[in-house]
Amino acid sequence: MAVTIASKFVGEGWFLTLGTVFVLIVVFLPGGIMEGVRRIAALFNRSRKTPRHTPAQVQPAE
Repeated sequence: MAVTIASKFVGEGWFLTLGTVFVLIVVFLPGGIMEGVRRIAALFNRSRKTPRHTPAQVQPAE
């Protein structure tokens, strides 16, 4: 049974795999693959950096 299902996505059914990947990218990464990479990198960078207590710098309004 697993072979029957897998055969739909590889070999002669490679276009189904390609279409599925394309649809997933369009739905979950509307900004494209690089936008997704940037989002993931931002999540990792934010979780690594622990916010230190620094006084807020105030800039005068003009």
